[in-house]
Amino acid sequence: MSTRSLAAVGILTLAVTAVLPAQQPPSRARTRISPAVERAILDTYNAYVGGDDFAVERWVPTPQARASLPYLELVLGRDDAPWSRARPAFLLEVAAAMTTTTTARDIVFSSFRIPNYLKMGLSILVSRPSAPGTEPIEDLFELLWLQAALGVAQGLQQYWLQQDLLDIVGLRFTDPKLAPLVASTRIPLARGIAAGGLCCWKRMEGEAIQIMSASERRSVSADQALALYAQAAAIPALHTEATVRGGVLLYQLGKNADALAWFDRVPAHEDRTIGYMHYRTLGRVLDGTDRAADAAVAYRTALRFEPYSQLAGIGLAAALLRAGRPEDATVAAEAARKMTAESNTFEAAFRRADRRFVPEWLKELRRLRR
Repeated sequence: MSTRSLAAVGILTLAVTAVLPAQQPPSRARTRISPAVERAILDTYNAYVGGDDFAVERWVPTPQARASLPYLELVLGRDDAPWSRARPAFLLEVAAAMTTTTTARDIVFSSFRIPNYLKMGLSILVSRPSAPGTEPIEDLFELLWLQAALGVAQGLQQYWLQQDLLDIVGLRFTDPKLAPLVASTRIPLARGIAAGGLCCWKRMEGEAIQIMSASERRSVSADQALALYAQAAAIPALHTEATVRGGVLLYQLGKNADALAWFDRVPAHEDRTIGYMHYRTLGRVLDGTDRAADAAVAYRTALRFEPYSQLAGIGLAAALLRAGRPEDATVAAEAARKMTAESNTFEAAFRRADRRFVPEWLKELRRLRR
């Protein structure tokens, strides 16, 4: 590697450290790692490197992993380790596996540890021997890793972490010739999602997540988030979801007329998660603009995407009543009483954004890590 390339790697490593603040592990000099802990980590890592695609998934839920994970960065962060795709892939796999935990204790533990693992994985990633734009396979791996890491951060709703990862994309892929490569991913949409969370996030009942206070992060406005959604919507593959998310954000801000203008630009689609939130929110927007009959149509469409949504069923019954159709409203209300709260699952999936795609992206990363 040339002196100039080494300098560039050093600068980017400093940039990663600057934009990804994380709870620092104790130094190796001050920390005694038991042989059993070190062996557990290295055995899992070596199995993964050797081609065992599910080594991490099997290991992370075990008590052995729970005791070992606080030392993961110390064991894998040795300066003499040669660069390989397997190391950042392994750390991402660990972070993704930890997001499937369900106990309150593990959720808190994961919220603190996952940013550290992503920070370390990213530091390794950007230290690759080749610069972006020189090795297509390395560019593909790097962007896929970043896209999947964003999905993990979106699953945690750690919006500050999402923005920090996106800052690295901006630092790495500045060459205009690389713009089409970035546009072929979901990263442009992730910019809007991160900004929308930083400007306007509100906690939903049942969510137990860590989020840094606004005073500790940069200021992001709703207008900036909407501008990023509009940029993402200019990419055909992202148009539908970016436009829906922009409309949902405007509804949450109480701007029904603007939200309706965005929803009017959404083409027909069959994405179940996006479709449910699209039409349930559209129903509410139309309720707010005194278009009860149209609202009823929107709620019926939401029920096509999720037939057991009690919220959409209640919305339909209320809209039919306001539209002067009391008999139909009674039928809809009776049907709603028999429904469940399944819609909460779809709303949570919408808020967790690309977390639903991470398993498929990990499959591709496993193929490329070798």
